[in-house]
Amino acid sequence: MKKKRLQHQANVICEMFCGWRLEEDCQILLELGKGKLDCDILSQKAYCDGVASELQIVKAIYQWLQADWLQNGFDQQLIQEVRLAVDFQVAKQQYIYKQEVAHFIVDCKSEIRLNDHVYIAFLSKDFDRVLPVLVSRSFTSAIQCTRKTKQVGVDPTLYIYFTGIYRPGSAGNEDAEYMMHQINHCIDSEHPQFVIVDLRELVYTWGNAITQAFRIRSLKQQPFVVLISEKSQALDSDFIKELAGCSFYLDEQTALDVLKQQVSVNRSKE
Repeated sequence: MKKKRLQHQANVICEMFCGWRLEEDCQILLELGKGKLDCDILSQKAYCDGVASELQIVKAIYQWLQADWLQNGFDQQLIQEVRLAVDFQVAKQQYIYKQEVAHFIVDCKSEIRLNDHVYIAFLSKDFDRVLPVLVSRSFTSAIQCTRKTKQVGVDPTLYIYFTGIYRPGSAGNEDAEYMMHQINHCIDSEHPQFVIVDLRELVYTWGNAITQAFRIRSLKQQPFVVLISEKSQALDSDFIKELAGCSFYLDEQTALDVLKQQVSVNRSKE
């Protein structure tokens, strides 16, 4: 692997801490308030001021490194150590668009250590991260949204799940707005490489506004597919697919195969 790639990995480690899935650890870090994190990425362990802390961001960084090493044919045995040190404080909490956020000020240092060289990166940044719990909702939609990152092959992929009942016709307009808001929020929070929108537990009969959720810019920026079931099979019509600008898949394996093809095409253009 070229030296530039190893330096790139060191840079990304710091960047991921400031953006990639940090929301999952916000509550823990808020409770800590401030401190010095020492993260051993290879063992996926983290310590704050010497006390062990369970941080999902450490696992996310490890998974990304594993995927990148595999993709670039790098011998992991050459890596002696990968560490991330973060001096952080949660300066305040505030409210933006009726969502509770935490304001972080961090100084990051990452190291990838080989026998003959150490690749080091630094990043100082202050930023806001939305907390998982909404203070209040501005939507009357009964639809619920959750998200989870899974491994699809060697690639971490963001699953966005919608459950509940999409109201028919114009009554579903606010449901569509809620879905757009949640997809934007999930993608902005996770910065995923690939996305699967899972509608298998969503009951849908008719209504055109839902197609707007699949045309938003944040979703179009990376490969994505949409899963449906018998509950939402009404989406699988030529008219809806034309409005949505995408296809819908009843079979998850077929959807994953299509996603992998999109990924392969995108990488061939890089």
